[in-house]
Amino acid sequence: MYSFCVFSINAAHAFVFQIGIIKNICAGSAQALCIANLALERRRSKYSVGNQVEVQARTRAVGSNAAGGVGLVTNVTWDGDSEMYTVKYVVGGRTELNVRVEFVSPYVLSQSARAADGDIRSHRSSAASAAARDTSALSEKRRHDAEVCALRFKVIDLEAQLSSERARVKRERAALKDSAKRCAELEAKVTVESQRRIAEHEQTQRAMIELLEEVAKSSAADATATTWLLWNLSRTWI
Repeated sequence: MYSFCVFSINAAHAFVFQIGIIKNICAGSAQALCIANLALERRRSKYSVGNQVEVQARTRAVGSNAAGGVGLVTNVTWDGDSEMYTVKYVVGGRTELNVRVEFVSPYVLSQSARAADGDIRSHRSSAASAAARDTSALSEKRRHDAEVCALRFKVIDLEAQLSSERARVKRERAALKDSAKRCAELEAKVTVESQRRIAEHEQTQRAMIELLEEVAKSSAADATATTWLLWNLSRTWI
């Protein structure tokens, strides 16, 4: 029983000791986090990448020939606790490295610059509107030209069809002329054949009439001779 109580007490002390260690660890973590946040706040740069800034000219110092100007921040670096920037200038497109923060200030447009910028924007808007109108006019002209070209092709097709129809009518007229010519020739042949047959028929009729006349004459001569013979015979008998 005594040993069990001693074991329980030792376990409770160990548990309390572990709880203390955990508390110390949590407190240390919180302190470390605060320190990190403070360091982050201290190392937070004044300008960010993409900000438009104005860099002072540094031409008076001996050995310095930095003209400065208006530019964009493209990179941020640190030299200890001092921040340094990489700036790409608007004029000339040159890039300057390691520009210290004390030479950098925000770029603010003056009233005249704002007016000029407004004029530039207005000019750009007008130019864009004019370009849009020109594009629309060009598109309309291209559409009109395409329609005209299509109509021309259609006219060409119709002219080709008309020419083909004229050729067909011409062929049919020629065929009709040939048919009329053949009909005239056939009619002439029929007329000639009819006249020939009529002449042959008339000639045949005349020949038959002559033959009949000859037969009639022959018959009359025969009748006279028969009558004379009978008269002579009758005289003899009498």
